[in-house]
Amino acid sequence: MAICDSREFDRHALAAALSNDPRLHVAATTGDPAQLLLELSRLATGELAVILGSRVLREHATLPGLVRSAHPGARVVAIGVDESALRRLVDACRLDGYVRRNGEIDDISSVVRGADV
Repeated sequence: MAICDSREFDRHALAAALSNDPRLHVAATTGDPAQLLLELSRLATGELAVILGSRVLREHATLPGLVRSAHPGARVVAIGVDESALRRLVDACRLDGYVRRNGEIDDISSVVRGADV
C-alpha cells in the first residue's frame, strides 16, 4: 500500500494505524505525487492499494490514472474530511472509494482492502 497526502503528520499517523492490520503493508508514504509514482515503479505488480489525500487529488486529478497505468489492478481511494467533496472526487477521478480522516480505523482498513463496510 502507498499513501500520498500533503499533510505529513496525517500520512504518517494513517500509515502507523494501518500497520496494525496484518493484511496491509505500507510500502511508501510521501506528500509528492512524482515521488509516489517513483516509489510505485519499484513495487512488484500485484495487489496494491493507494490512498490519496483530497488536496493532492484536487491539484493532481490525473494521478489515479497514472497509478493505474503502472499498476492496472490498483485500488485507489481518497481520504479527506468533507464527505460531499470526497464523493465528487470519487466520481471525477474514477476512484474506488473514499475514507474520512475521522473514520474508525477498521472502516478505513476495510475500504482500502475493498471489503464491505
